[in-house]
Amino acid sequence: MWIIAAIAIIVVAARFYVRYAYLNKIRMDDWLMLTSLVCAVLCTSLNTVAILRGLGRHKQFLNSLQIAEATKWSYLAQPIGILAAAIGRLSVAYLLVSILPRHQKGQRIFLYGIGYSHVVMTFGMVIFIYAQCHPINAYWNRELGTCLDPNGRRYFGYFLGSYCSFIDLTLALFPISIFWNLQLKLGLKVFLCIIMGLGVVAMVASIVKTVELGKLSHTKDSTYDTSYILIWYALEMYLVIIAASIPTLNPLSLARSKFISPQGTNSGFSWRRLFKSRTSTDRSHTDDENKLPKSPHTPLSHKPNYNIHTTMLHHKDNDAVERGIPPDRRRLEGIHKTTEFAVGYADKFSMGKQAHLKSQREFEMV
Repeated sequence: MWIIAAIAIIVVAARFYVRYAYLNKIRMDDWLMLTSLVCAVLCTSLNTVAILRGLGRHKQFLNSLQIAEATKWSYLAQPIGILAAAIGRLSVAYLLVSILPRHQKGQRIFLYGIGYSHVVMTFGMVIFIYAQCHPINAYWNRELGTCLDPNGRRYFGYFLGSYCSFIDLTLALFPISIFWNLQLKLGLKVFLCIIMGLGVVAMVASIVKTVELGKLSHTKDSTYDTSYILIWYALEMYLVIIAASIPTLNPLSLARSKFISPQGTNSGFSWRRLFKSRTSTDRSHTDDENKLPKSPHTPLSHKPNYNIHTTMLHHKDNDAVERGIPPDRRRLEGIHKTTEFAVGYADKFSMGKQAHLKSQREFEMV
């Protein structure tokens, strides 16, 4: 469990580095993911204590105190793990909302709806788990009190597990509707859909966890069989965290040269910028090319814009005569007129390259 936990910690740390270094902004989905990671690490810590107390061993090798201690710590860890996965999925919903254009309100409301509904149902499950026994320590020591019928928890677990799988599938397939209609190369479309759809892996873990949850209610060796389902709990919550954080690391790889300035100031990868830039590429190219002058000798994409500046020196035709300059010397001492031509062009593909042509002609004023 701690191996995949370490991977999740590294990925989330890289996520925050990218947000701060390239975007100079930590968003809501980042804080939600950090909260999910904290809950996941706390859940793993409690399960580690349970393992040290005997969880994962057969009951026949444990005494009653060890069984009670192992059950107690795993019982305290389960609701936190469920909550970690729910907050992680809510973070995914916020991430997808940040990609959508603002005018697509229906899809934004849908994403918020499934994200928050999952969190609400998860809190209901947490309350049910902690309230099913009175007092609470009767869960690991039935002599101290009474507990509700375990079938109620099992059915609630089935429903919540199925809903989690549905949300994972929805959040994984939703990016296809966003990227597939954009003016992107097929390879880039597939790549974006894959990295945004990594939640399918978490869905598989959620399905297996739900199936194993049903088996747990009929087990005779709870300390051993519970450890197996806890592995799937851990895989589910950490896969949600990792799968939701990998797409945010694209400034380190995808489209770095296109969306990150060489100086790195006030620039960074933006999913919304990708959406807008790709949908408006054809229109912007057409508009820019229509503004360029046409020539039969120059390709359309390289038409220059000419700016001609002429300077004329004021002169008097009678100055040479009034000063009595002989005709043979007027060539040397006459008044000269200088005309400068500056022709520049800015190619929109070379972004600022300029060429200057200057010619100077002197002639004698008679």
